[in-house]
Amino acid sequence: MKKSIKKELLYDVREEMPTLTSEPLPYINLPVTDLDKLFSYIKQHRIDYYRPYRYMYLTGRRPGETCLYEKTDVIPTTIEPKELHIRKEITKTRRDSVIYLTGELKTLIQDSLRGNSTKWLFPNRKNRKCWNDGVYKYLRRVSERVIGAQLSPRYFRKRFHTTKIPISMRDAMSISGLKDTRVAMEHYAYSTPEGQAKILAKAI
Repeated sequence: MKKSIKKELLYDVREEMPTLTSEPLPYINLPVTDLDKLFSYIKQHRIDYYRPYRYMYLTGRRPGETCLYEKTDVIPTTIEPKELHIRKEITKTRRDSVIYLTGELKTLIQDSLRGNSTKWLFPNRKNRKCWNDGVYKYLRRVSERVIGAQLSPRYFRKRFHTTKIPISMRDAMSISGLKDTRVAMEHYAYSTPEGQAKILAKAI
C-alpha cells in the first residue's frame, strides 16, 4: 500500500475514533461579532468544516445527521437547489422531513454541490465523509483559540432554538427536526437579555 494512502486512512481513523466524553458544555450567549470572527477563520482554514458548521448554525440540525447528508438528498440537484430532503434513517426521531432552501442556506448548499465529486453533501478535505468526532474535535480546539470560548457543534443547535423558538416554535422545530416541545423549552429555550428586552418593549 502506498505511503500516501496509508496516511489518508490513518487520518480518517483518527477522526472516527471516539474520545472520552465529558459534561455538556454550558450555553454561552456569545455576541454575533464573535461568531462572525469564528466562522471567518474556519472558512479560510477549513472550508470543508465551515459548510457543515454553518449549516448547523442556520438550521439547528444535529451534527451526526449533518455528516450523513448525500448530494441526492438535495432536490433538484441540477440548476438550482430548492429543497433538502432529510431521510428518516439518519435522524434521531426516525421521521422524514424537508427544509425549503432560501437565502444564505440555499447559497451554502449550492457551494457544497459545486465541484463535489463525492456522494456526500459535506465531504471532508480528503473527499470522504466528515466524521462526527473530527467535527467535534476541530470546533472545540479552534473556537477556544479564536474567540476564547470552547464550543461544540451542539452549540449551534442550542443557539438556533434560543433565538428562533420565540419567533415561531412550530417553524423553528420543523427546520431543526426537534419534535418534543417539552424538550425544546427545558433544554434549548434559554432566556436572554435581548429576548426579554424585546418582550418588555412590546408590553402595553
